[in-house]
Amino acid sequence: MSWFWSRKDVRLAQAAKDGNLYDVTKLLDAGLDPNSFDEEGHSPLYLAAAKGHYAVASVLLQARADINRSDRVGQTPLLIAAWYGHDKVVAILLQARADVNKGRRDGWTPLHIASFNGHAAVVGLLLQARADINRISKVDRTPLHLAAVKGHLRVVSLLLDASADVNEIDTVGQTPLHIAAWNGHDSVVQLLLHARADVNKNDKAGWTPLYVASEKGHVAVVALLIAAHARVDQRRGCDAWTPLHVAACNGYAAVVSLLLQASADVNTTSKAGWTPLHLAAVKGHAAVVSLLLGANANVNQTDHEGQTPLHIAAEKGHAPLVTLLLEADADINIKSRNGESLLFTAVLSRNAKMTRTLSDAGADVNKCDESGRSPLIAAIELDHFPTIITLLQAKADVNQGPPGGMTPLCMAAFNGQEAITSMLLSCNADVNLPGTDGQSPLLLAVTAGHKGIVGMLLVAGADVNGANAHGYTPLARATMNGDSVLVEMLLAGGADVNQTDKDGRTAIFVASSKGDDPMVDLLLEAHADVTIENKACESPLQVAIKHGYRKIAQKLHSILVLEAPKIELDEIELLSEQPIGRGGQGIVYKGLYKTTEVAIKTVFDKEGIAALEIEIENIIRCNSPYIIKLLAAYGLHTNEPKMVLEYMNSGNLRHYLNRKRDGLPVALEFSTLQIAWVIANAICDLHDKNLLHRDLKSDNVLLCSKNYIKLADLGISRQYDIHTMTSAVGTWHWIAPEVFDGGHYDFSADVYSFGVILTELETYQRPYWNVHLGQMTLIDQVRNGVLRPTLSAKCDEWYRQLTEACLRHDPASRPKAKEIVKCLEGQIAQSRKFIDRSWETASFAAMTMVPLANLARAA
Repeated sequence: MSWFWSRKDVRLAQAAKDGNLYDVTKLLDAGLDPNSFDEEGHSPLYLAAAKGHYAVASVLLQARADINRSDRVGQTPLLIAAWYGHDKVVAILLQARADVNKGRRDGWTPLHIASFNGHAAVVGLLLQARADINRISKVDRTPLHLAAVKGHLRVVSLLLDASADVNEIDTVGQTPLHIAAWNGHDSVVQLLLHARADVNKNDKAGWTPLYVASEKGHVAVVALLIAAHARVDQRRGCDAWTPLHVAACNGYAAVVSLLLQASADVNTTSKAGWTPLHLAAVKGHAAVVSLLLGANANVNQTDHEGQTPLHIAAEKGHAPLVTLLLEADADINIKSRNGESLLFTAVLSRNAKMTRTLSDAGADVNKCDESGRSPLIAAIELDHFPTIITLLQAKADVNQGPPGGMTPLCMAAFNGQEAITSMLLSCNADVNLPGTDGQSPLLLAVTAGHKGIVGMLLVAGADVNGANAHGYTPLARATMNGDSVLVEMLLAGGADVNQTDKDGRTAIFVASSKGDDPMVDLLLEAHADVTIENKACESPLQVAIKHGYRKIAQKLHSILVLEAPKIELDEIELLSEQPIGRGGQGIVYKGLYKTTEVAIKTVFDKEGIAALEIEIENIIRCNSPYIIKLLAAYGLHTNEPKMVLEYMNSGNLRHYLNRKRDGLPVALEFSTLQIAWVIANAICDLHDKNLLHRDLKSDNVLLCSKNYIKLADLGISRQYDIHTMTSAVGTWHWIAPEVFDGGHYDFSADVYSFGVILTELETYQRPYWNVHLGQMTLIDQVRNGVLRPTLSAKCDEWYRQLTEACLRHDPASRPKAKEIVKCLEGQIAQSRKFIDRSWETASFAAMTMVPLANLARAA
């Protein structure tokens, strides 16, 4: 046997294939191997059998060709001859004792193949040769299964006559009857039934022959099976569908008619609760629907989702079916389990035509779902203009919204739907009817920044000052958003620039808290009142200071400052003879001025008069929001001058730090950054006016629940003069080294003192608290640059660097006040998100959450 053909072998193979008996005989006589084969495993006998050359096959057999040799896929000469129906070759091979049951790798024998291809003569020969009639392939199919696939009636008859098992099942549990029914071979079905095939046999999926015939719409087969007493209501296992279900689903009206005539249950339900009428409605099979209705199908039967056939037809947009079902008295206003009416379902399907059909038939256009949404609200959420027009033409309630939810106009305004907003207004929608959280359409349009809609609503008479449940107005929201165009529109529309929310905040308060300088200018031009405080007694000025907006603070302060009047003694009243503070040359009492608690500062004796008058002059000259405010003055240029100052009710910074150090409660909490920011800005403002404070210390920083943080005691401050500065002025713990040396110092001396205060803020301790030296020794070491106040090990690096820069021994190397302000400004910008911003983070977050939730639900 040759594994690879020579040229002569090729000639033998070709001659066998061509049926050239002469050449085959000659080559065999020349000694060529009849069992050589090509790369596919095909021998000369295989090639002759495939072409039906029985004479050549006979010669090769006489030359002892291997009759049962298989090619690569397991096909023998007998199998290939059976495939092509060469009955003469098959007869020769069988006479030569070919293995009649030798099959391919897939288990197909010659009988399988001949049956599949309908070669009745070959089948007869194989059966005579005692081929295994019930032999199964690898998918458990017998020759009878395969004959049934193609509907080979003669072959089926031969197999049945030879006692083929009519009820043998394949791997999926199907009998030949299943297969013939699926393929619509009614004659084969009839033959199988006559051979007593099991008409109600289930396959592994629970399908009966009647079910598969109904699935495919084979009317003749269905009729035969029904006549053979097939059970018409037998259910498929996975979903409990009956033949009527599947025929109705696929629109096979003739099959449906046959099943109904056979008394199929017209209202039987599947596992999902679907009746045949539901399934016909899904696909829009009008003829089937008519048949089912004629058989008394329950038109209002609901599935497990609460949907009727009418729901489904409406959702799918099958208008003719809707008409049919309504004529059969389907309930037009019935709700599904999720609370949706038919019309609501049509709206959600964006089907304006169906919506009109249902409304014309009497459907309630205002019937809401379980959440309280009306069909109009749902259509607006979907932004489906044709459906909205249809609903409005059907007189849908333009003001109907879910409990606590948005009205149609609120929804359209928030979504920026200008055309819909215009249409709702033309249908007399209430322009001021609030929705969620008391928010008006105007407030929602402003919130979302829809300027065109804001203009429409204002023209339609929207209440420009209408506030929501939190007291937030459209102007406040526009201010929070930083939208100057909307602010101008609202102001032009009559918005009250000074209206407050429930926490007492005005629009300018909001702008100041955000640091929106152009917005502050815009509101000031509209005559915003900068004196209105919120319920926490904070003014726009104070909130600007607290949040680190220096430019806005200066602007607001310049508006508030009035020239301190000269008053008579009887205009002030001491509340106690006990002083609340004293210094080297002055003493301070608590008093009343114009019903307001104030601090009244006077002098011990004549020596303090000059200092008091200098302090008055410097406060007026500096005019800083970070320095204590002078309210009035009495007795200037007399022996008993008095100055009336803001009353700072929480004491000084040193007292505050002592309590923090000792773990005691404090009335107010201030951050280190807040205090440093105010002091640095006060120094900056003094230096801008060419003034040195000269006595910066924690005792001169005052705290207040109303007036915040202020720098005080400008009694020894003076204008900088390079030639006449006084030495050793101030309190020695805070004095810069150069101040001890004969008056040669400048603005950097205040910067050094500020650095000392920074150490107090970080440690809560007084300067040099941990140094055990006599005063003069300590002063000498400070003057020589050997000693300075210290910070704790846990101090932030940026804070340490700033403090050490301020405490440098060389005055020229210390930062300027403006540089300190810039450094702190950067830190405030990073930490601003930790400052209380309840306006932005809570109130307006709540304002927008409900609309967004509605939109998400619609999507």
